[in-house]
Amino acid sequence: VDVATWRKDATCRSGSDCLKDRLGSFRKITTFPFSEMEEQGLREGDSLTFTIRNNEERDLYLYLLNIGPDDGIIVLFPRRRINSDEDARLAHDDTHPIDTRNVGRLVLGAGTETIKIIASQQPIAVTYFSQESYTGTGEIQSTATETRGTLNPFNTLIAAAVGGKSRGRMVFSDPEDGYWGTVQMSVDVPPLKN
Repeated sequence: VDVATWRKDATCRSGSDCLKDRLGSFRKITTFPFSEMEEQGLREGDSLTFTIRNNEERDLYLYLLNIGPDDGIIVLFPRRRINSDEDARLAHDDTHPIDTRNVGRLVLGAGTETIKIIASQQPIAVTYFSQESYTGTGEIQSTATETRGTLNPFNTLIAAAVGGKSRGRMVFSDPEDGYWGTVQMSVDVPPLKN
């Protein structure tokens, strides 16, 4: 997984280093491997997109989640509106990577942002990661795309979903048990200075 950083730039009009959407125009600042995310000096308001390739010798299903500073969990890929098993599937022999610019981007907030990658030999329903989010007074904050709280048992959940065994760390279980693994990177994002 490679990560691209984008910053708002009204002068960016066209080309592969420009991204335009309903929030304005953005210029690509840098691209780096996911493993180097913590070293990038990201800041509030930066946007991230992801390029995903399968380097394994088997087909995989891939899921990208964001755990934001407010503990909300958002499924970045595959997006709910296009979600199906085939949207998450990465064929081992596909030479065309998935670029999430086509489905959206993550705008970073101030605080700790965590990106979690889950790869599995079998599809996992995105609904496992999606619940209604609640405010402190118990009112529904948003619907079906975020989860509040810090006690999300990802490893147990994934193991149950694909039949593997969780060991509480980045581990690929025996293929007979269901091949899956997870890794995450966290970055502390400073607020913009006025």
